Amino acid sequence: MSFALHHRADQVVLLAQVGSGALLAALALAGFAALLGFLAGARGLAVQALVARRALWASAAAVVLGAAVLEVAFLSHDLVIAYVAEHSDLATPVPLLAAAFYGGQEGSLLYWTLILAVIGSLSVARTGAGPLPAYATGVLAAILTFFLLVLDFVAPPFALLNFVPADGTGLNPLLRDGGMLIHPPFLLAGFASFGVPFAFAMAALLAGRSDAAWIAHTRRLALLAWGLQATGLTLGMWWAYHVLGWGGYWGWDPVENVALLPWLVTTAFIHSSQIQERRGMLKAWNHGLVIAAFLLAIFGTFVVRSGIIQSVHSFAISAIGPWFLAFLALAVLASGGLLAFRAPLLRSERPLESSVSREGAFLLQNLLFAALAFAVFWGTVLPLVSQLYDGRTAVVGAPFYERVTGPLFLLLLALLAVGPLVPWRRAGTAWLRTLKWPLTAAAAALASLLAGGVHDAPPLLAGPVLAAAATTSVLEYARGARFAARLPGSWAGAAARLAIRNRRRYGAYLAHLGIVVAAAGFAGSHFWQQERQVILRPGQSVTVAGYRLLLEGTTVASAGSQTAHHAVLELPDGTRLDPGRTVYSDFGGQSSTQVAIRSTPLEDLYVVLGDSTDPAAANLTVFVNPLVGWIWAGAALLVLGTVAGSWPGGGRSPERVAVVARRAALVVSAE
Repeated sequence: MSFALHHRADQVVLLAQVGSGALLAALALAGFAALLGFLAGARGLAVQALVARRALWASAAAVVLGAAVLEVAFLSHDLVIAYVAEHSDLATPVPLLAAAFYGGQEGSLLYWTLILAVIGSLSVARTGAGPLPAYATGVLAAILTFFLLVLDFVAPPFALLNFVPADGTGLNPLLRDGGMLIHPPFLLAGFASFGVPFAFAMAALLAGRSDAAWIAHTRRLALLAWGLQATGLTLGMWWAYHVLGWGGYWGWDPVENVALLPWLVTTAFIHSSQIQERRGMLKAWNHGLVIAAFLLAIFGTFVVRSGIIQSVHSFAISAIGPWFLAFLALAVLASGGLLAFRAPLLRSERPLESSVSREGAFLLQNLLFAALAFAVFWGTVLPLVSQLYDGRTAVVGAPFYERVTGPLFLLLLALLAVGPLVPWRRAGTAWLRTLKWPLTAAAAALASLLAGGVHDAPPLLAGPVLAAAATTSVLEYARGARFAARLPGSWAGAAARLAIRNRRRYGAYLAHLGIVVAAAGFAGSHFWQQERQVILRPGQSVTVAGYRLLLEGTTVASAGSQTAHHAVLELPDGTRLDPGRTVYSDFGGQSSTQVAIRSTPLEDLYVVLGDSTDPAAANLTVFVNPLVGWIWAGAALLVLGTVAGSWPGGGRSPERVAVVARRAALVVSAE
């Protein structure tokens, strides 16, 4: 080996030592912050609480340094580092080279830890003094300590090879796509972020805080995690739709399911937390939901990392699984025991006055979300349970989930139509008049479907419910517009001021509207998808749902270990589609799909090129997927509404919540 190569190898070794040292320092600082945070919270030590907080910040800075070192190693092609050699090669484009950071187990865990450290540190930056922020610092640091233990001693990202390889293995073919740049970082950030509201919920229990003052801060943190997870889930669906080539976007895969679970539970918390803010109710339930979301996030990470459940997304079985299982068991025991211990302190300040009320609607909605989460969880773990019970592995597929979750989702959409119109405390009969517009929209939708020749029960049920739910959300904006018209000044200025002042409220209704639009996309693509498989030769054509596709020809091109197959198709309007597939001989013949999609506001023409024994022929699968674009549009509205609703201001500050809680307690004691 030349002197230059020796020198470069020595530089890489030094770089890896800097990265490893940063993660070891982060571990020591996180462990110190955890111990000191718990001590400061238990004894009310203000100075020690500040030191613990600063130790957490220093730990986060060390994690940032370690992550930066790994990123530099990828961009510099430092193949002496085993993780870099396993997940990149010299031909990897720079954007994918940067994304290869989280392309494997060690890097994705480091990214998980990075997000937790950064968001956790920021979350305690302005929490003031007292036992609650001290305990929150301790809990966050304890979680961080676990992940750093794994990174330092079980799955180190800076392990070195004893030779310098000529080239790396490269990314998995399925990851060599632009979706790699957006889906994993959002989803992993969502998983990590659930640890932050969990820390504050545990801190409230440790500090013996039963008031609602902590709920506003925790709710914003939960909204952040929820929004990141929602974005990650949506981008994952979009990626699967564009890359996997099976015509769909959600296959009820176990790893998809475990990513959905904390989102479902946190959706319930975001709504039920309002009852605690306003009425001092559901305290234990809200703590339980925040705790459950974090535990499900850890469970999901365990499923992905252990490979214990078969999935196209899982990593191979490794030594990391038992560590996550042990941490999950410890977290369940600690949080469950603390919640049970504080149960007498978490009694509701007042009973539910009437089931026909806003509180009753939120409670029913929470029960439906809990039922959804349990159904998805049970279907996911059934293979494990059946294997332990009788030695056979029972696996449920998409039909099980659709039969079980379909009615529950429909009821939730019906609540979106009715719940926001029900008043707080107790509803009389006057509120029934507000249902006239949603009911009118539902009747119009039903009549339109029948007139269009639809006779199947599922779309005839879903269509009116979706129309009613959308009308309720739009109605709230119409009411705001009418109110703004009565305010002094221009209508536009008054409407803008009203929306900004009440952005939490209007953000929520925008998110509701996004859910309805996305649900319409889910329903349309599920009920009316058309599919046809055909083998064409040049000059032949096929017609699917009114689309005539003419095959002009096929091409085959080889470059190194990759062989690219393409078909050129033309529509009558001159539009050309170029579906393809690339075979990677160095990955055991694994292939990736390049789907050709022509999108309109109402439907997608979706063409997949399959394997064919005749190079002159094209084995095509053609789908027509109605309303798929509505899913992405609805998700965008959902995220926009979440950002608007969680932006500081425009809602109840923690101080205002504390005042309301004290007044509610005084009213209850007076009664």
